[in-house]
Amino acid sequence: MKKFPRYCDVTGQGMWDGYCIEEGRFYAKSKKALLEIIAKHYPDYMTADQTDEFDEEAAFEDGVYYWTDWMNSPADDFHEPRQTILSLEI
Repeated sequence: MKKFPRYCDVTGQGMWDGYCIEEGRFYAKSKKALLEIIAKHYPDYMTADQTDEFDEEAAFEDGVYYWTDWMNSPADDFHEPRQTILSLEI
């Protein structure tokens, strides 16, 4: 099995870049996956309709998430996929 530096907690896909949420508590490969994690675990940042938008600026400024890459990660920093995926619809 091919290893990656990180795995998306929504899709289970390997990641070379993406969103890091709460300093590694969760990882999201796409904006849609990030939205799913924010909606489930950080509902205070969701907009009034609570469906498909969140206050990106406030969440970013509060340190909830940031985008990064792991292109230069050493091989010993590569991981197997996590056993539990959030199983959210993507």
